[in-house]
Amino acid sequence: MTLQSLHCSHIMPTGGRHGTHLEFSEISPNLLAAAINENFGITGKGEVAVLSIDYSGGGSALQGPKFSGRASVFAYETALTSLCWCSQAPHLILTGAKDGRLLLWNAGKPQEEALVQQYVGPVREVAAVAWSPVASEPRFVAASWDGSILMFDPAVGIATQHVAQFPCLVYDVRWSPRFPNTFIAAAGDGTVRVYQGGLPGVTVPARPGADVLSCDWSPTSPYLLATADAEAGVRLWDLRFCQQPLAAMQGHSKAVNKVRFSPHLPSTLATASYDFTTRVWDMDGRMLTSSAHSGFSVSVAWSAGAAGVLADCSWDSTLALYVI
Repeated sequence: MTLQSLHCSHIMPTGGRHGTHLEFSEISPNLLAAAINENFGITGKGEVAVLSIDYSGGGSALQGPKFSGRASVFAYETALTSLCWCSQAPHLILTGAKDGRLLLWNAGKPQEEALVQQYVGPVREVAAVAWSPVASEPRFVAASWDGSILMFDPAVGIATQHVAQFPCLVYDVRWSPRFPNTFIAAAGDGTVRVYQGGLPGVTVPARPGADVLSCDWSPTSPYLLATADAEAGVRLWDLRFCQQPLAAMQGHSKAVNKVRFSPHLPSTLATASYDFTTRVWDMDGRMLTSSAHSGFSVSVAWSAGAAGVLADCSWDSTLALYVI
């Protein structure tokens, strides 16, 4: 593996708040939503900040994207632990909260009108939310530290299906970009499980004996998955032959909290780790490493609008933009 530096084009302070999750909008790729919280999300309030991205250049470290300001900020009474954009409406953002609530925000409205719907969710912290990409069947799933995976119809205030109940924490859920009504879930029992039409399917033994903290689908190869775990592991899997990984990426020294495939570069993925680094991995053997943060790097996201642009958030109270 060839090690190179991942250059940061811009860093933005978050006013002493600590990031937990961030996502670019696919419909409006110049917008980035970030969940940021008081006291590392352990106690206190949370916010979802919607940030504008300027892709024309002028970042601080090299010519590249930069944060051009906050489009809006929405506050909530407890920490916001996860978020996703609605795949059918340009201004809607779904957040999961520490109190188990799911909150739907309209980023096009002022603060006092922005919260348009609340959903009764799990009994513990919402670890991940994901909105289905199938426009004809609006739905989203939420995974929780209480072990549940719940399915919601956005028009209904409560869960319409209790998809699964794990005996452990569930950390991440991701819809397939290729298979309709199919998603994967990463769990604390060392597995990633496939659910199709709300029913369980293949189980990937991603890291026996360790928590699997994140998972993602390849945007181009329908059976290719990536996983990240609490033992610093990053692995690739073929769902058709999943008893052994296709590859194991070595480089992180602590738990890897997030893994995401690039939507534009099929052989490239990014990871965020508790070793304070964000890394970009190329299946041809190149690894780029950032040292922009002085705290845990907890989430990473790729821009859908500009190839090679990604963002991360950290417990050092900053967000960062990169270009490869």
